[in-house]
Amino acid sequence: MKVGDLVRAKPSLGPEEDAQDQCVGMITDFQSDHGYEKGWHRYAVVFWNEEYPSEEEYLDQIEVINESW
Repeated sequence: MKVGDLVRAKPSLGPEEDAQDQCVGMITDFQSDHGYEKGWHRYAVVFWNEEYPSEEEYLDQIEVINESW
């Protein structure tokens, strides 16, 4: 994953699809935060839309759907 990649939330495990599962966002930055016992956690800052312009997302909860050059 890198800045400029288009991402979406990984599909939910439940039977219903959440509307957010269909959203596409763009990675604008990465942030690190000192975690609990596992050390440093890295987050992607994602622009989803004007209502959510800079959401921090766990890397294991999003997937790249189109890589930037």
